[in-house]
Amino acid sequence: MDQRWLRMPDACKYAGLSRKTLKKLVLAGEIRSGRTGNSPGSHYRIDRESIDSYFSQTDDKALAILRSMDL
Repeated sequence: MDQRWLRMPDACKYAGLSRKTLKKLVLAGEIRSGRTGNSPGSHYRIDRESIDSYFSQTDDKALAILRSMDL
C-alpha cells in the first residue's frame, strides 16, 4: 500500500481494526487524521504512517512490560 492518506475503510483494513475502534484512536489523538472538508458530510483520511507508528509504540510498550516481568 503506497498511499499515505487512507480512506476510513482502507485504514480499518490496513490496521486490522473496526471502524469504531479506529475512530476512537483518531479522536483520542493516538492516530493522525485529516478531513476532506469542513462540512458535516466531509470524510476522514487516516495517516498510514501514524497507524504504523501507533502499533510500533504499542509493541514497544508491551515488550517493556514483559521484560519488567522477566518474561
